[in-house]
Amino acid sequence: LRDLLRREIPIKKNEIDIAFDLPVRDWASRLSRPTINLFLYDVRENVKLRQRQLQKQVERTNQGSRSKRYPVRIELRYMLTAWTKEAEDMHRILSLCLMALFRYSKVPQDLLPETFENRQHGVDLKIAQLEDIEKPSDIWTVLDNDQRPAIFMSATIALDPYSIVEAPLVRTREVRFGQVDKNDAGASFTTSGKSAQYWSFGGIVRTTKKGDTPEDYEVQLVETNQTATPDDLGRFAIGNLRVGQYTLRVSKNEELIREVKVDIPSPDYDVEV
Repeated sequence: LRDLLRREIPIKKNEIDIAFDLPVRDWASRLSRPTINLFLYDVRENVKLRQRQLQKQVERTNQGSRSKRYPVRIELRYMLTAWTKEAEDMHRILSLCLMALFRYSKVPQDLLPETFENRQHGVDLKIAQLEDIEKPSDIWTVLDNDQRPAIFMSATIALDPYSIVEAPLVRTREVRFGQVDKNDAGASFTTSGKSAQYWSFGGIVRTTKKGDTPEDYEVQLVETNQTATPDDLGRFAIGNLRVGQYTLRVSKNEELIREVKVDIPSPDYDVEV
C-alpha cells in the first residue's frame, strides 16, 4: 500500500511520510512533516468470499488424490488519514489518495511481496465503501484524539494455513437401499423386506505398447453391455451393478485386445494391455 501511494500520487523526495501507526494524540504531536497514516483497526474473515466446497483437488494420480482446503479470505480494514498543519493541505492529500486508490480494484502484481506473486486471488481493494462504520467518532474517542476526516478502506488477502491431504484411490462404492427398523434401542438398518444393493467400481487400463494411450481403448462389461472410455491416466468407472462375477472386455477400434473376469466387489480392477 505504501509503494502504491508513493507511485500513484506521486510522492517526490519523500516530501510526505507514510505511516501505519496508532494515530493517538501523542503520536500526532511528534509529527514534523505531512504524513499519510493507514491505521489497521480491524481484521476479519470475508465470509462472502468463503468457498462452499471444503476442498479443492491439487493432484489426482493412479494411487489416489491430493487435496487441500481453499484459502481463507481475510479482510484488513484501514482508516486512512492525512496529517498536516493546514486544512487545505489535508484535503489535497486526501483527494490525491482517493484518486490513486480508486484506479485499482487490486494491488498491482508488481507491487506485491514475493509471498503473494503467484497467488490466484491477489489482494483486493475496496475504497470508501465500508458501511459498518456508523460512528467514526467512537474510534477517535478510543484513540483519545480529535476527529479528522478519514478514508475507510479494506485490503482482502488469501491466507493458506492448510496442509495437503492425501487420500487413497477409491475403487469400489456400495449403495444400499432398505428399511429402517425402529425399536426401543434406537434405529437400525436392515436388508430385509424391500431392499437392494448396488455397486460401482473403478479400474485402470495400463498400456505397454509404444505410441498407445489409454484413451485409445474402450472398456465393456459384457453382461450389462455397459461401456466406458478411460481418461488420459487410464481410469474408468462403471456402476449400477449387483454382486457377482462379470466379464470385462478391453478393445481398440472394435478389435478385442483382452478379456478378464472380475468379481464385484474386489480390491483390484486394473487391466494391462
